[in-house]
Amino acid sequence: VPLDEAARPMRPAVLMFGDEDPDLLAVLKVETDRYQAWEAKAEQALRESPSTRLVIVEVGCGTRVRAVREESEWVLRDARRLAALGAQERQEAGTPDREGEEEG
Repeated sequence: VPLDEAARPMRPAVLMFGDEDPDLLAVLKVETDRYQAWEAKAEQALRESPSTRLVIVEVGCGTRVRAVREESEWVLRDARRLAALGAQERQEAGTPDREGEEEG
């Protein structure tokens, strides 16, 4: 196995069965936090702006990597729920459901 400059084994950032490599776990924690922050920001935009659209693209994972598909499905469910909630909040506040449109 090739080593990096700190003499750690170079390997993909993927957890294997029973994997507890502290260096890998630290990298994955940073990436997970970054993803969660992005997801929260996207969800906020979907809730606040009816013109915001979400596109989910799954690339190269095939059908055997269910975690990617399941995450995409959860994100889509959240997006639909938040868009509906935002529309309801705008309706209750008397705000047009589409930016730039007047109620009529």
